[in-house]
Amino acid sequence: MDKNIAAILRSDTKTIRVMFTGGGNPKGYTYVTNLDLAPDDLVAVYASGEIKVATVTKVDDDLQIKPNSEMAFLWVICKIDTTEYEANSKRNAEIEKTLAVAYRANARAMYAQQMIAGAPEDQRARLSQLIDGAGELV
Repeated sequence: MDKNIAAILRSDTKTIRVMFTGGGNPKGYTYVTNLDLAPDDLVAVYASGEIKVATVTKVDDDLQIKPNSEMAFLWVICKIDTTEYEANSKRNAEIEKTLAVAYRANARAMYAQQMIAGAPEDQRARLSQLIDGAGELV
């Protein structure tokens, strides 16, 4: 019996090409799917007996497997939804950006307080006014 009989007989199947990230020798592999996929989607597939993540590089309009092929083609397990990851990454970047501004302002204020505290007592009020921009130059 044909090793890919189920894929060949089903009307909702197509083949895709994927690439595995990492490794020094990028090579494309063909998988069968009934999922709605597009290039650059991430998918989980079995490869070398393990579940691995791959990037879709090409989606065929139909099944590109010849009947009685010597190779039994594997199926895509699922499409990986990165929506939450991308939302978290964006949120974290905004938090870090906002905190960086706050950190700089806080560091500046603390440094000014240290300098004022170390100034002679009769100069502290004047130095505070000059730093805050409220003091007039004489």
